[in-house]
Amino acid sequence: MEHLEPRCSLPSRTYISETALPELYSRVSSHVADQLKDVQSFSFTTDIWSSDVCPMSLLSLKEPYVTHWLNDSYDLQSAVLHIKEMRGSHTSRAISDSIKEMFDGWKIPISKVHVILRDNASNMKKAMDDLGVPSLGCVAHSLQLAVNEELLSQQSSILEQKRTLCAFAADHELPAMLTVNHWALLEKTMIVLSPFEELTRTISSSSSTTADVIPTVSVLKCLLSQERDRHRD
Repeated sequence: MEHLEPRCSLPSRTYISETALPELYSRVSSHVADQLKDVQSFSFTTDIWSSDVCPMSLLSLKEPYVTHWLNDSYDLQSAVLHIKEMRGSHTSRAISDSIKEMFDGWKIPISKVHVILRDNASNMKKAMDDLGVPSLGCVAHSLQLAVNEELLSQQSSILEQKRTLCAFAADHELPAMLTVNHWALLEKTMIVLSPFEELTRTISSSSSTTADVIPTVSVLKCLLSQERDRHRD
């Protein structure tokens, strides 16, 4: 910028971190708080996630809380209310204390909590029970437990590289290689598992609700039944 326009003075890092960002946060949080004050019922989405590739302790483990509500026009609204670093053991007490801190900070009484969507870990379940709030397990998380994500990704990669792998095996006379039956089994497995991927994408969208779960799971059961009957025939 000094080369392009010497008269331009860029704001310093200190100004950005200590002045600009706090002022922006204050304006945004005030706007969100104004939207929340008349809401009669809230639903929340929460999760604990970690990163193995980032050396910064600040980003190593965080717990975000996203709230969802309907406005006067019955349009679905959402906002991230809280992200906190989780230090130490992820006990149910630590999780419930963090959630309670978020409720108190935004002046949301527990009586207004309709449901909290969580994963299926025992500490998350107990934290919700200790708080006395209704909670539901994440369907997408349940699907990923039912179908190993690594298995899906490996099969997709293998099938995409089928021609290359076969050519490499032929040129280098490998002692073992997938047979025709193996390739056919992989392809059939991907056909059976593809509805799981589609369902996961559907219920993971930002506009999906719990009401989407029953019909989509019903469709998944029908598709799997068709595959089973087809193989029997």
